[in-house]
Amino acid sequence: MNITLTTFFLAILGFLVIRFATRIALKLLGWALLISLGIFLLFYFGIGPFHENPVSINTLKEHYCEPNQDSLKNKCDCIVRIVEKDIHKRWSDAELEELSDNRTEMGYIFTRSFEASQDQIKECLEKRNAGNELQEFKRDLIPVKNEWLKKLDDWKERIQQKSEQAVDSFINRKHEIDRRYE
Repeated sequence: MNITLTTFFLAILGFLVIRFATRIALKLLGWALLISLGIFLLFYFGIGPFHENPVSINTLKEHYCEPNQDSLKNKCDCIVRIVEKDIHKRWSDAELEELSDNRTEMGYIFTRSFEASQDQIKECLEKRNAGNELQEFKRDLIPVKNEWLKKLDDWKERIQQKSEQAVDSFINRKHEIDRRYE
């Protein structure tokens, strides 16, 4: 009799847990979809941080090539100009003008040309001893303030250092513990 009652109450409890867990999971999924849709709409219509099309070759040329700063010269010559050459090799000016308002397609075209030009870009940057500028360029493409990315990198480094210290400390302590059991 007790086993049957216990089983019955456990079944009811399990049912309730599953029911509430699925409700919470569905609500979280709904919010995630809603937020994703909002970000997509901001990007598609160029609102907020997506005001400029960050992957438009004209925007990149304005940012990296027109200021004529020595610090941006490598990014201009080795990344922007190489990707621009690849895009113009595959697309006519008329086609690019037609696509200039379509952020999604231009983003995809830029990504494909950027990927197709990776070897040339890396070779050019290595000749100039500026290999780290490719990573900086990729960070610049993300329309998030770079200070946040730098903070995330700092946090990652600190967490990595602390975890390495904790592991080293444990290994040292483990040897002491093991000696007591020999």
